[in-house]
Amino acid sequence: MSSVFVPPRPRVLVSRCLLGEPVRYNGSDKEAPTLKRALSGWAEIVPICPEIEAGMPVPRPSINLHHQNGQRVVWSIEGGDYAAPIEAAWRRRRARMDPIDGALLKAKSPSCGLRRVPLYGPPKAEGGPPGAVRGRGDGVVAGYVKRMAPAYNEPDLADPWRLAGALAQWSLVAASRAATGAEAAEAAEGFLEGWALALGAQDRAAARLAAAPRRHPAAVAQITRRALWRRATATGHRWALGQIAKGLQGPEAEGWRRRLKIAVEGWTRGAVTWAALLDAHQQALTACGAPTDGPEGRYLSLHQRAWACALGTP
Repeated sequence: MSSVFVPPRPRVLVSRCLLGEPVRYNGSDKEAPTLKRALSGWAEIVPICPEIEAGMPVPRPSINLHHQNGQRVVWSIEGGDYAAPIEAAWRRRRARMDPIDGALLKAKSPSCGLRRVPLYGPPKAEGGPPGAVRGRGDGVVAGYVKRMAPAYNEPDLADPWRLAGALAQWSLVAASRAATGAEAAEAAEGFLEGWALALGAQDRAAARLAAAPRRHPAAVAQITRRALWRRATATGHRWALGQIAKGLQGPEAEGWRRRLKIAVEGWTRGAVTWAALLDAHQQALTACGAPTDGPEGRYLSLHQRAWACALGTP
């Protein structure tokens, strides 16, 4: 296996309004400069605006999601259902689009919003105000996109910690997709095991894989694919760092374990930065002679790079 494996740049589908393009219904944008900068440095950006691709002009009447006769419709405030043209435009794009590794979509958009898009009752034929909110759900296109790759809305990544996690996650999807040859597959598997390490506190199957990945070869693909769609949390990362400390060997291991425990406690209280915590564990691996190209080293190096990109530091 090669000593160094660098995942390819992930391909990330991004709402055009978040990139600063004036494509919203009123001719405005919703540029997210921090997210745009981080993505530009980390990923290949694939712009999308389902409403523009459906042939809707700028400016245009605003649209909302409604329930009518058991069906979901996309109704304009001036009257008329736009669900069919938006879905048809998405099918055309999907047919010619290369695989994606992630998505960053506009929150609460009837096309791109995830989970929290307002859903109204039956619309009035003549249009007008949508009325009372009856529920919430995914936008028309977002519901398809989230089945293709890990997808987020911009408020999900407002915290640099969560942005770094999404960048790392998208790179792992790209690594999994790129692992075609035997050598690449083995190298990519190390990154996937690293992600399973971070998810271990929440996912027993991922924990089993992280603890003994070579003993479960038949389950590796299924477990890691499922794990890739889950978001690593602070709890998961604490568990992963604890596993790294537990695995240290040699005469200096016990001293490093004590130092790392203090560092993790400081991070939990907000007294130690995430970058400093990762650096400390990387130093411990090196001092104790642990391989830096195993799952533990890959977990640390990938998250170090993602954190630096999220903060805009070299």
